[in-house]
Amino acid sequence: MRTYTWNGHTHQISAPDLSDFEVAGQVRMLMRDQLNHEHVCTMARDRIMCLSAENEALREALANTVCYGCERRIGDTAPHRHICVSCKPKRELLAASS
Repeated sequence: MRTYTWNGHTHQISAPDLSDFEVAGQVRMLMRDQLNHEHVCTMARDRIMCLSAENEALREALANTVCYGCERRIGDTAPHRHICVSCKPKRELLAASS
């Protein structure tokens, strides 16, 4: 069950039987006079909030991961003379998101 938190309350996403790609397709083809307009907008909001929370959790997990090459946390921002080849792209990804 995929959930997200909004204003301190945890909500389940609407239409959990649909994939993110199916919801994206419905949003892309949405017309203003469509009868289920509000439902499609609610599905989109739920997916955006859920994906945003999942993305943040993955970034936090990546930042706390220890590189086997240099034995430093990926999210460690302390200056270091040598940047390990295996963790350099991960550090760049984290730096770009902040």
